[in-house]
Formats: sequence, structure tokens, C-alpha cells
Amino acid sequence: MFSKLNTKINTSLALVRDGLFSRHYVLKDDSAVFGEMNFHTPWVVFFETAQAKLTLAPAGLFSRTINILDKGDQVIGSAHRPWLSRKVNLTLQTGFKAIFYRRNIFSCEYTWEADGIGEVLQISSSIFSWTDSVTIQNSMAPQTVIPTLIFLGRFLITLRRRKRAAH
Repeated sequence: MFSKLNTKINTSLALVRDGLFSRHYVLKDDSAVFGEMNFHTPWVVFFETAQAKLTLAPAGLFSRTINILDKGDQVIGSAHRPWLSRKVNLTLQTGFKAIFYRRNIFSCEYTWEADGIGEVLQISSSIFSWTDSVTIQNSMAPQTVIPTLIFLGRFLITLRRRKRAAH
């Protein structure tokens, strides 16, 4: 159903929202589809790629941690944003660690940076656009982790925008 993502060939991707009121995103390039993401509820997201079907869900009601769950609802990683910080720390059970942040306050570009690797990818997300552009910077990161970073990044961007809109 989905093509396998090769980060050495596909360095420029698009994350496309289906419609104005749709909660469905598709990760693709000019010729192939690499995965899709669906908001089950405003706080729970399902996404599927060629390698895995995963769920993103908060750890608790008022928690600042998002758990990454596999098919059997086993936690395979977590993303946590400390108090008074703009950065989100991701830790996977495989030992992969990364940080998600926005370059500056007025920027629409978000970056994933991994320990020992450097910048892995950038997500450019305009407020009124249905398409986010994704640029993979470093192909040294594990290829199976890249779609997870993209979908988790989009989920974190959506959560930040909802918080700002509520205030």
C-alpha cells in the first residue's frame, strides 16, 4: 500500500492535508505515497507507514509527555517538553534521541536534531497552507525513524497551534 522511504533518494517530501475540515494527512513526493496520519480524537493520532502502524497519545490527562505506541499498545518511545522550554525531547527504546524545536519565535520552520547526527530534517508549516514541506537534511539517521519524526512533528505543531488559539 505504501512505498518504503529511502532518505538518500527522497530528500524533499510533502505532508498534505486532505481538506479544510479534514484530520487526515498524507506523506508523499511527486511519485509515491509513504504514509498517512489520522486524528482519531484531537489528542490521539494514528499513523501508518510501510514499516509500522503507530499511535501517538498523551501519557496522562495533564501530562506534557506524548507516548508512541505500537500495535499492541506497548510504549516504544516518548516525547516530553520540560517546563519553560520550547524544545521537545524524544527518546525511543532503540536508543535514538532527538530534539524538536522552532528556529526562532517568528519562524514557520521546525527542526529535528539528533544526538551525534546533527539536523535530521526540517518541517516548514505555514498557518494557512494545506501542505507542509519536509526537507531531510541528514541521511545518517535510521530510515525507519524518519516517518515517525515527520508525523510526530506535525502532531506537535498542531498541539502548539491549538494552545495558542485557546488563549
